[in-house]
Amino acid sequence: MERSRLVRTLLVALGVVGVLTIAAGIFVVSLLRQDMSKVELSFRLEAGKSYAFHCEESSEVTDITQGKEEKNAATVTLDYTFEVQEVDGEGNAVINVTCDRMQMEHSGPDGESSYDSSARTEVAPGVSSQVATLAQGFSMTLSPKGRVLALEVPEPEASDIFGEEPEGLSEELAAQLEQFREEMGSDLRAQQQKMMTMTLRMLLEGALAIYAEGPVGPADSWRRQIDLGDARLQMPVETFEFKRHKKGLAVITVRSEGRAQFSPTGASRTETESAGSAEGTIEVDKATGHICREVVQGEMSVSSKTRGGRSEVLAAVVEKRTVTLLPKE
Repeated sequence: MERSRLVRTLLVALGVVGVLTIAAGIFVVSLLRQDMSKVELSFRLEAGKSYAFHCEESSEVTDITQGKEEKNAATVTLDYTFEVQEVDGEGNAVINVTCDRMQMEHSGPDGESSYDSSARTEVAPGVSSQVATLAQGFSMTLSPKGRVLALEVPEPEASDIFGEEPEGLSEELAAQLEQFREEMGSDLRAQQQKMMTMTLRMLLEGALAIYAEGPVGPADSWRRQIDLGDARLQMPVETFEFKRHKKGLAVITVRSEGRAQFSPTGASRTETESAGSAEGTIEVDKATGHICREVVQGEMSVSSKTRGGRSEVLAAVVEKRTVTLLPKE
């Protein structure tokens, strides 16, 4: 009796081992059949050709200020044409960028507004700065890895922010006032141009600087952080991973998570904390570097408190971005 029980136990054990061996064999075969080759992913833009850049960003913001909640939603859609003027020996491309169409939709406590550059609709006051920055032409030098090496945006138009000149001024005071207006206007335009440049760099590198510095294959990962120069805004570090090959495409995932804290300095008494995370999937043409599909979604929370006061602001942001960069037909 004991002997027959021992035989049955042995047979069951051998059966389990057999199943596990077969499963392991299938797993090894699947690994062997998977394409583990490495490729150099980068833009291979050609001089004299045009490329269509499409970017759509949507966001939902819940803002709580001293217990009062407000919700805002916005969607910005951009269609640019990249006209490649020249490409040097290192693959850096000099590009003229024109805006074919810009659409904006916004909804919030004050109602809804929209803008469409192709329909020449009126620009709402609240989005005029965004329109001035994004719905314009500019030029840039783009590296094969999607880094913006140089960026030139038009100087903002002069605007009279001081109102009408007082009457009855002497010639000397009038001349001094005119000089003051010119200097202040020049400084203001320089700051606006700097902000426009930073905004466009964030947009372009955020969408295009997705490539590793060397050849990569499945399971390889690399990191990226956008450099904004002397700006106080700290961009999170993003981690990319090559997931698999797919019919001429490289499938890549991206993830980021970060926290930042700004403590009061000087006369400021406002302390701000932020935390955010994002993840997405990108499909890149391995031969050309063209971005066939890029979808990234993220969440962010911001808390702002004033020391010695009662002011408190809490905000929760949900964002989604889709991007393509393909040759124009």
